[in-house]
Amino acid sequence: MNKQPTFSAPPRLGDSARVMTPLPAGSVIATGQPTGTLVGQKVGQLRVELQRLKGQLGTQNNQLQQIRLTTTNNAQRYHGTVAAVTARLQLGTTPGNPILVNQWNAAQVELDRISGDIATMNTLANQIASNSSLAAYVLESARAAYGLTGAIDEDHRQLALLEDETNRAAVLIDRLLAEINEDVAR
Repeated sequence: MNKQPTFSAPPRLGDSARVMTPLPAGSVIATGQPTGTLVGQKVGQLRVELQRLKGQLGTQNNQLQQIRLTTTNNAQRYHGTVAAVTARLQLGTTPGNPILVNQWNAAQVELDRISGDIATMNTLANQIASNSSLAAYVLESARAAYGLTGAIDEDHRQLALLEDETNRAAVLIDRLLAEINEDVAR
């Protein structure tokens, strides 16, 4: 029997293949028994902060998926309209054809919507980046709590779990930011 610990890959958020992926099922933070110590109280406070962070990440992931869907629809309409204009021009038409002018204007409206979608993605990226600060705060506070006097073994076990969960959240933040940056670059 293998006594080595096994680790699975970190959970994936929204996939770059444009599949809507919910926040992982393991996003509930493991809780331990209250210890009644000062460190135990600190663990409880940090757990609340981490749960808030994970809730924000889940909401932001859902927002990203919705923005992607909207952007895809806007891009499809834009390309369809431009294709119709191009086909009409290749067949030949009169200058100032009102149908083509209307189609051209419709394509411009779709292009403006896509620009708005990109601005929305940038705003979301800024919100996600601010979560990185909260994750760093929770992680540093958990590490600092190891130095507090009066802790028992259960406190240290809970701090270790809290650190692990915070590190996972930081990975999710990095993935979300990478995906948004990739989407904006398209």
